[in-house]
Amino acid sequence: MRNDRGLTIIELLVTLAMTGFLAAAAYQIAIHQGRTYSAQDQAMDVQQGIRIAMDQIIDDAQMAGYDSDSTASQIVIDQPILPGDDRLTVSHEVGNTIERTVTYTLTNGRLWKQVTLRDASSTSTFQEPLLDSAMSLNFRYGLDSDNDGVADAWVAAGSVGSARLVAIRVRLSARPTHPDYTNLISREVESIATLRNRLL
Repeated sequence: MRNDRGLTIIELLVTLAMTGFLAAAAYQIAIHQGRTYSAQDQAMDVQQGIRIAMDQIIDDAQMAGYDSDSTASQIVIDQPILPGDDRLTVSHEVGNTIERTVTYTLTNGRLWKQVTLRDASSTSTFQEPLLDSAMSLNFRYGLDSDNDGVADAWVAAGSVGSARLVAIRVRLSARPTHPDYTNLISREVESIATLRNRLL
């Protein structure tokens, strides 16, 4: 015998309700995955920004005090490094005729790099933001007390004095600036710049 009666209204409503629940669950999973992807993307952007900024700070710190010592050099680096706990200023010679001074500072959550180029006849300064989501910038200075070229103590800027400075420890942290992701864990990078030139 053949059943020609079809679906009852109850069966149709149950089927529609189950389909609706499945569609809602799939939608919630898709939304959650999208948010997770966006959060991971924000975290990667912050990490990449920190690493780029850190590379520039380390490169400049390593050049502190560089002077070609050439007879053609017109530059004398009077103050190769101006230590600070939350800022750093370094100077070095470029091409026998230019003194390049770079200052790194953190102002209102933004890491700034200011570069001043000075030659015999002119001085030019420009400033650029390196990182918009910075939370902290900290410097410690490695002093060599036994003249073996290795830092024996790490001190704050006020304790550098006349000891031989051989390295700078840099710690930089940041977190996403997007309002939806400010609760993400901040990222922090620490690195040490071994100075190529004997200072102090």
